[in-house]
Parts: sequence; structure tokens; C-alpha cells
Amino acid sequence: MMKIKSHKKAIMTIAVIAMVAAIAMSMVIVPAFAAETEIQDKHLYIEAKGVAFRRVDNETIRRSDVELALTLELGKRNGTRIKVLNANGTVVVNGTSYTIESGEGVILTRWHVAYVRCRGVDASGNETAFGVRVVYFWWGGNLYAFRAKALLKTEENPWLLLLRGATKVY
Repeated sequence: MMKIKSHKKAIMTIAVIAMVAAIAMSMVIVPAFAAETEIQDKHLYIEAKGVAFRRVDNETIRRSDVELALTLELGKRNGTRIKVLNANGTVVVNGTSYTIESGEGVILTRWHVAYVRCRGVDASGNETAFGVRVVYFWWGGNLYAFRAKALLKTEENPWLLLLRGATKVY
């Protein structure tokens, strides 16, 4: 073990170790507290914008703008999982609106990832399926930011959606 010859150096060394420990503890405690707000609240409101891609034939890919407005109802937390009980909202691709009527999924808080599968209808009454994988991070308070990849299956070719947005916990 090293001997410290100066009393001032010993006090300075202890102070530095205490500051490093305090900073390390705050990094561990703050993310855990941020996840707790997600557990106690029951609804998430999601808004996102992005781009959608559809293969028209073997050579042509069509690009369109997309907007998403979705509300998720959350269940109870089970370890690092939160179950999504229901989903409703709309997906607008190139001016065509698709209504989300129901959905289910899971939020994995340990990896900050969510998976949601939804069912809905288009303007003509045809059934659609919507599956999304979300990677999110805490943005402060009850607000989370995310990036998502989704697949919107319609009666025509499916749309690949790349989205960015924000989620508010209520």
C-alpha cells in the first residue's frame, strides 16, 4: 500500500473518491427513477413523422411521407416488461388514412425497446396490419423520444415505415 506523506494530499484523495462515487451513484439512480414514471402511468400518447417505402414492381420503389398518432394503454409491470393492452390511432401515408382499432405488445425497459402489433382498417373498410419496433430514450420528465421501423400491410404491397417521434406518458 502507498503511504501518503501529506495530510492535505490524503484529504484531497478522499474528496476525489467521494465525488466519483457520488457521480457514479447518480448515474445509476436517475435512470431507475425515470423508468418508474413509466410503470405507474397507464397511457402513452405517441406522435411521429417519417418516410414510407413501397415496392411497386421489381424495379420501382415508391417513397411517401407518413404521420403516426397512436395511444397505447399499458398494463402492470412484470420485472423489466410492461405489457401493452390496447392501441388505437391513425397512420397517414401519402394522404391515405389507416385507422388503428386494436393492438397488443410489450415494452422491454431493460433494453429500451418496444414491440407492438396492431390491427385496423383503411378508408375502404379493408383490414390492415401494423407492426412496429421502437427504440426509445428518456428525454426528461414524462417525455421519451424514439426511432421506429414499422411494416404496414395493406391489400396492396406492404409499406416499410421509418419514423422518429416523441411519446408522452399520462
